Amino acid sequence: MKLTRALTHFGLISLFATTNASISAAQEKQILFLGAGGEPTEKLDTIFDPSIENLARSTEKLTTWKTSIYANGGHDNTIKLLKEKAAKSYQGEIFPETLEDRIQEYEKQILKGTLKEGDQILLV
Repeated sequence: MKLTRALTHFGLISLFATTNASISAAQEKQILFLGAGGEPTEKLDTIFDPSIENLARSTEKLTTWKTSIYANGGHDNTIKLLKEKAAKSYQGEIFPETLEDRIQEYEKQILKGTLKEGDQILLV
């Protein structure tokens, strides 16, 4: 399965993968959020900050999901918001190689059987 090639054709990535198999207690659940700003870097915040705050509040409550947030854009207040409100989920800045590395890691997990039928992955 070559997800990287397919995903590079889209500017915005939103993929939800699951199967119809019965759900077991050991089911793997992962969410990966990727984002970058497009507003001038001299701004301290972005129009997305209220959404980021909602995202942070929601992901901090998802105790059965492994959640990772990568974002950048050079906006001090936005990064501070992520570091403070999504401390468990915020993994740092997103770069093209970060995206490629994360997708390749999912491919490896699928091929090794770490991610298997019945597991759930959400990439946004």
